[in-house]
Amino acid sequence: MKIFTRSIVSSLFVCLLVAPLVHAEFTSVAAGVYLENDVRLQGLDVTIDGVKVELEGDVTFGSLKIINGGSLSPSASVTDNIDITMHGLELGSGANFSLTNFNVLVQGGLIANSNPLTLDNSTLSVQPTVIDQITQWQSIELKNNSKITHASSSGINLGLNWQADTITVDVTSSFDVSGKSQTYGATYA
Repeated sequence: MKIFTRSIVSSLFVCLLVAPLVHAEFTSVAAGVYLENDVRLQGLDVTIDGVKVELEGDVTFGSLKIINGGSLSPSASVTDNIDITMHGLELGSGANFSLTNFNVLVQGGLIANSNPLTLDNSTLSVQPTVIDQITQWQSIELKNNSKITHASSSGINLGLNWQADTITVDVTSSFDVSGKSQTYGATYA
């Protein structure tokens, strides 16, 4: 963990930069359908490497890596949104991060690596980052009541700092960061 300081408008603050997902070992999973709270996934640091993984229910990962064109989707039998919680998310080159009928909470670091992001009837909640830490996407598309938000923060200059070549948001979807951040004691809605 690196610590740096800088002065802004005669005020001094300290920002902690969180290291990317660093774990001793990730478990690669095979293509297939996984049940709710499946022990092959639950609480583990999981890699989806070039395979299609389908979920039939809620799951909590340690951290999740999606690489080499791997994908995550609900199985055809699922009718309600699936809740996924993870401590970190890393998308490798060529990752397919297209979420349909998911509510995803990323409680730690997010590494996008310029991949496309598509949300369809889904919510993605992430942690706020320091203002100069940019999450780069190739494209972002939100449709059918989808939402991107971040956790509330009492820190100064924390928020959602994302860039993409193309951003498409239909009339039912949104980036919702209302009431999520404070700067110099004021809350912005």
